[in-house]
Amino acid sequence: MQKFKEIFMHIVFLLAAFVSIAAVLLICVFLFASGIPAMKEIGLTDFLFGKVWRPTNDYFGILPILSGQEDMVQNTTEHLISSSVQVKLFTVRKVRSS
Repeated sequence: MQKFKEIFMHIVFLLAAFVSIAAVLLICVFLFASGIPAMKEIGLTDFLFGKVWRPTNDYFGILPILSGQEDMVQNTTEHLISSSVQVKLFTVRKVRSS
């Protein structure tokens, strides 16, 4: 009976994983299919390397958004690394003093 439960749950989690992957792929297909006409109108290079994002004036450069996101990820990573080092040092000191 225990082996049956393990196999059953394995199948359930495998199906859940496949459904999740299929959902993400469908979302990507929908986004790209919806964005291709805009890319043709704007131009791929103007979209990727444009320095101004003002949709109301028909400026659709995504470079500032991408660089801002890169800065955010870098700052978050630096913060998490310094925090984890501080926690590690605190834990080591606590263990050694005990």
